[in-house]
Amino acid sequence: HAEIIARANAALAQSLDLETVLAAFLENLRLLVPYDSANVRLFDGVSSFHTLAQHGYENWTKARPATMNISQSFSHLAALIKNRASELIPVTERDPRWERIAGFEYIRSWLGVPLLAGGEVIGFYSMDHNTPDFFTAEHVHLAETLSAQAAVAIHNVRLLEETRLSRDRLAELSRKLVEAHENESRSI
Repeated sequence: HAEIIARANAALAQSLDLETVLAAFLENLRLLVPYDSANVRLFDGVSSFHTLAQHGYENWTKARPATMNISQSFSHLAALIKNRASELIPVTERDPRWERIAGFEYIRSWLGVPLLAGGEVIGFYSMDHNTPDFFTAEHVHLAETLSAQAAVAIHNVRLLEETRLSRDRLAELSRKLVEAHENESRSI
């Protein structure tokens, strides 16, 4: 496990492309915690968690994880976000918090882990399995070993994207100022 964790952490630090980071994360996560399907959802800073990476759903369903609004009732996710702690549902059919969603009936065991940056939940990742009682406390522990590095990698990519956007906006404003100055100089 230590070797996989080290390889996963190295992979998370090798790219500044969010899609690449998340794909590497899910790939390495599967080596630690075998899952049938998994996804990573990131908070948009307003009210929703958007699915930005997913793996394995194509083997089970035509449905895909959708954007989740914070106000939706998914109590297991609300607990994960509120408590900033992992949530395990060993047997979805017996847990009153589990909401059945068309297309995802195959999920019989579920594990979710929050992504924290600066003490705030920036997203979460969840893993699904077709076998009841598949995920255990050991799986929770293993899944959590990647959460801090994944959150840092995601946060860094987002900061870089924000910096690039700000730089591009500044360059555009600078160009417009130069044009305005040139137009003003011509009219004098």
